[in-house]
Amino acid sequence: MRYDYNPFDKSFEEITACDFEVLTSVAEGWYVEYKQEVPSASSVAKSITAFANTYGGWLFYGISEKSKDDAVAGTFPGIACEDADGVLQRIRQAVANHAQPSPYFRVRALNGPVEAIGLPEGRCVIMAQVPWGPEAPYIHKDGRIYRRVGDGSEPRPENDRFILDQLWSRSAKITREYADWIGRELETSEAEENAAYVRLFL
Repeated sequence: MRYDYNPFDKSFEEITACDFEVLTSVAEGWYVEYKQEVPSASSVAKSITAFANTYGGWLFYGISEKSKDDAVAGTFPGIACEDADGVLQRIRQAVANHAQPSPYFRVRALNGPVEAIGLPEGRCVIMAQVPWGPEAPYIHKDGRIYRRVGDGSEPRPENDRFILDQLWSRSAKITREYADWIGRELETSEAEENAAYVRLFL
């Protein structure tokens, strides 16, 4: 499985609404989810924590899949542009209020019109990119740990020992790698031995 799937082959900041045309050949599944409208706060948090607990992924609001048998992006009705700021805030609050800890994710609204995909003027698509989370497990407010399985977000109870061990081992590995990096001596030349330096971890 990949941890860095990107259907656009562009950075998050470089993506434009015109790039959504590629989604007409990208099926909903492990890494992608399409929603015509923004659901309840609980459902938003369920999708985002599921991606963070698994391999990461992309969530799109304002896109309908073509059909159950062909789950690529079919139509692009979008969300009203005047509602976009409020929707973005709702998504951020949904995750902050319904997930512990809150996973990192990025979200943007991309405005139409885009004739090639039928996204009308005055409408936008809300796009969220969720990387896999190093602080897993991310537990939903309902006490469940959601993970992405195929095209759905499947719950696991908070006491599912196997799932918890898998997710905790991910976090422990990141912590070990970070500790190793912090403890490693910087390689310097003789002239640089007494020079000040700053160590950055991104």
